[in-house]
Amino acid sequence: SWKTLHTTLLYVETEKRGFLKYFFARGTCAVSKYKSLTDNNIIDFGTCIVGKTSIATFNVLNEGLFDLKVDLSTEFPIENVDESTVTIAGQTSSELKFKWVPHNLVRLQNNYVILDTNAGKFKLEVRGTSVYPKLQVSPRIIDFGVCAVGQIYTKSLTIQNVGYCGTEWSIPALPNGYEVVPMSGTIDKDETVIVDVNFEIGKIKKQFSGDFVIETLGKYITVSVSGVGGVPGLKFNPSFLDFGKREKGKRSSQALEIKNIGDVPMHLRLGQILQDVFSESKPSATTTDNETSYNLDFDMLSSSFGPAKNQWPRVKVQPNSLILNAKQTGAVTVTILFHPDREGNGVHETAIEALSNEGSWKIPLKWGD
Repeated sequence: SWKTLHTTLLYVETEKRGFLKYFFARGTCAVSKYKSLTDNNIIDFGTCIVGKTSIATFNVLNEGLFDLKVDLSTEFPIENVDESTVTIAGQTSSELKFKWVPHNLVRLQNNYVILDTNAGKFKLEVRGTSVYPKLQVSPRIIDFGVCAVGQIYTKSLTIQNVGYCGTEWSIPALPNGYEVVPMSGTIDKDETVIVDVNFEIGKIKKQFSGDFVIETLGKYITVSVSGVGGVPGLKFNPSFLDFGKREKGKRSSQALEIKNIGDVPMHLRLGQILQDVFSESKPSATTTDNETSYNLDFDMLSSSFGPAKNQWPRVKVQPNSLILNAKQTGAVTVTILFHPDREGNGVHETAIEALSNEGSWKIPLKWGD
């Protein structure tokens, strides 16, 4: 019997009469014994993506001491990955691999793999479901509006996997003027990925519009983008603020009108440049359309919004922020407060600064005799 030691006699006769010799032969009786290490004798592919190769495994243990020889028999659409005949040594296991490439939406039913072994024949059920990846993209229309030439504007695009499987995605091409970071990636089931859509206008003032697609296996989603290149510009009235003679404790206010003369909507922040400029000469002036604007070089100065703690005189701008659409006009009040105990001599100059993402503008401001 299996795994039992047997002893037997071997009788040998020779020409020598009356001479006998006995031999002892020993061995072990062994058999092959099949055992499935995979639950329920099922080859399960799970949820697979249409058009993509999926691999399923099935583990077999040979509990016997003699080699287990296995002939694999599959039916379309299931195929072997390795050889169709496998030998499993005694007291060892082996992993059998099978592949499936679904070409449409299907649920595997009545599909089997036959294992014909020297320990018997075994029928394994095959299960699996194929699906298409499913992504949701928001927003599907991205409008940058009017943007300043030479600047980069960024908006976010959300990609969400609402399907039953992970997948890869990519953007094969983009319209001129646009960039997406990143252009490809993988996304797991129920995962959300956020990418940046950048719009940059070189030196051309025109409209940039078009579509790009986000591709995944068997599907694509179209996103429309549009934007217009424009030139930013501001006009200040008055273009130069003169607060006159400096007196101890004097508070003086002037209205400053700001008009967006460019094509680009702007969010402005306004405040005083910290460092005073003590000029021996007046700033250079440029006359355009019967209006004068003053040009000062403040590149070496630091900027601040609101008066510094020990800075005199103190300049305050109210409100200190404005949102101006193209051709829109707004107004702020600029107030200067001189030190209550100090008199000043000479003419002093500083500036109010208007900052936006599109650039910065300076409004010269002076006081003194």
